[in-house]
Amino acid sequence: MNGVRTIINDYAEKDRTRIVLKTLLVLSGALVLVLGTLVIFTFDPCPVGEPADLLPSFCAR
Repeated sequence: MNGVRTIINDYAEKDRTRIVLKTLLVLSGALVLVLGTLVIFTFDPCPVGEPADLLPSFCAR
């Protein structure tokens, strides 16, 4: 995000354009952060109902 912010500061000539682009950047960064956190906290390597031969070895049932 910091690199894209620097590019926006360098190449956006109008203040309004710069503000809009930075707002979009912050919103997209927040969305990626939320989705990444959701994936980490909801990941289940041992899903219920799957055949035992397809599960990793640490899934003891």
